[in-house]
Amino acid sequence: MVQPPFPHLLTQKIDKLSKHFQKFKKDKHSSMGLLKAVNRTLLTFAENGIIHVVEGYGDPKRFDPVISPHHHFRCLSCNKIIDFSEKSYDKLNVPAEIQNNYVVLYKRVIIEGLCD
Repeated sequence: MVQPPFPHLLTQKIDKLSKHFQKFKKDKHSSMGLLKAVNRTLLTFAENGIIHVVEGYGDPKRFDPVISPHHHFRCLSCNKIIDFSEKSYDKLNVPAEIQNNYVVLYKRVIIEGLCD
């Protein structure tokens, strides 16, 4: 996998882009072509291992510029996703039935709950 040269800068840029896209979503007269082009670009980044698509339900897709091992907490109320690290989760064994029938590329734990 490709590691971005300045992951913290990429994280800031993607966060800013996400905020701008939320404004575009509210404006029905905004350019859908621009949104589609940016989404295609982000999907291309994901296909090339520069970012990951974050687990979630429905649209829009959410992207994660952190490609080093980490896990997620997702609030079921507001859909906020928090990154966290836990070495014991990194060491979880893949069940034999999965390992024998599939190629495992990533292991990531997702904890779901509610914000305070």
